[in-house]
Formats: sequence, C-alpha cells, structure tokens
Amino acid sequence: MQKKIYVVYYKPSDKEEELSLKKVLTTLDKFNVKYRAIERKFCYKGEFRGAKLIIVVGGDGTFLRVSHYVKNAPLLGVNSHCMKKEGFFMHCTRMDFEKKIKKVLKSFKTKKLLRLDISINGKSHNYPALNDVFFGHPNAYKLSRFDLTIKGKKEHQKCSGLITSTPAGSYAWAVSAGGKTLPLTSTKWQYLVREQYEWRLHKHKLSKGLLNKNDKIKIKVLRNNYVLAIDSLEEIKLKQGDIVTIKPSKRFLNYVVI
Repeated sequence: MQKKIYVVYYKPSDKEEELSLKKVLTTLDKFNVKYRAIERKFCYKGEFRGAKLIIVVGGDGTFLRVSHYVKNAPLLGVNSHCMKKEGFFMHCTRMDFEKKIKKVLKSFKTKKLLRLDISINGKSHNYPALNDVFFGHPNAYKLSRFDLTIKGKKEHQKCSGLITSTPAGSYAWAVSAGGKTLPLTSTKWQYLVREQYEWRLHKHKLSKGLLNKNDKIKIKVLRNNYVLAIDSLEEIKLKQGDIVTIKPSKRFLNYVVI
C-alpha cells in the first residue's frame, strides 16, 4: 500500500490540531508511506478515484464532507482534538495513530455504511448522504407544507420539516428528534416528520418509521424558498412544484475497522 493514499485535513485552528496533523504526516513519513495531503476545502469529485486509503484528520464534519467525494475508497478517521470534537467517525487520535496505522498498513477490514441518494425532478444529485437529509423551510419557526409519499401512501404535511436518516445518522440529529438508533451496518433507514401541526381540520398518519433498502420517499414541494440540506453541509434551494426522491444508495461507504 505504497501509493494512492490521501490525508485530508481541516486547517488547524489551535496547537492541538496542529500537533495531530503533524503526528499523522510524520508517522507516514517514518513508515516510508507515499501520500498526498489535501486541505478539506480543496477536495472535489473525482479527486480520490483509485485511492487505496483516505485518512481524514479533523472531526465528523470533515469526515462527512470527504465521504461525499468518495465512491469506493476506505476512510479512516483521526480526531484532531478530542476535547473539542465529538468524533463519532474518528477512531484514532494523535496518541494512538502510530500504533493503529501500523496495523492498517498491513491489512484492515471495513464496515459498509448505508448512504442515501437524492434526485430532484428525476435528476440525480452528485453526492450521497452519509448521515441525514433535511427538507423544509430554512427558518424552523415557519410552517413547512408539502406532500409526502411513502410506500404508496400520500399525505399532506404541515410541520417544521422532514428528516431522513441512515443508520450512521441515527446517532446524530435523528435520535435527538425522537428517532431510533440503528446498528451501524443496518440496511434499514428512517424518516421523522418534525413537530407536526394538528388541529380540527388536519390529522397526520405519516409521522415516523423505519424503511427498508427497497423503499423510497417522495416529496412534492408546495411552496417556494424551501431547502434540502445534505449532512448539514450542503444546502439546495427548491421551488414550488419540485419533486424530491430519497432512497438508499447502492454506493456504500467503506469505513475502516481497527
């Protein structure tokens, strides 16, 4: 594994993050590993074609961002600041990186993590979501109105938005919103409608639930100025009449297990 290894990092903002990045790079040099180091903001689709391993140094936001550009390459996360970053996806720190990367360079296994594909008016979006997809008004205090179709059931929604979540995302926003945590390698996914408005003239039956790998969700946008947010990183503006489809991707993420 002496080529096609990448180190992607978020620009260090303090001494601890500088030390973490330095530790990763000097350790790879120590083991005579050829690699290319790239700052997160310079990543682009196609950059990692043919990569044997991608080492992500930063936090979960950086890991999620890199996952959008990856098709098959395995990802290994290094938490650059354990006291500041949660690091759900990050299984290394600067304190144990040398020990763990030594094992990884010999051999490693991966877990396949489900991602979600998004299409708008039949056109596929470039990046799959690793955590979640949010649909609704960009201002949470304003009512979102849309038609939701799941498993052939169509319902008009009045709420503060819709969250669709992968198993990885079930440990993030989804569980905070009242969803279920799922095994990380599950092929199930879920949806949650946030804070539904119900009164005399309006009742909901579709509120939340688990979906299978062959299920999909359709959203008909009924107002202008709504948004679709992918992994809380990318925001797509929608207009009245747009049709959004969300379904499990066939492109699983290869997540390095140590």
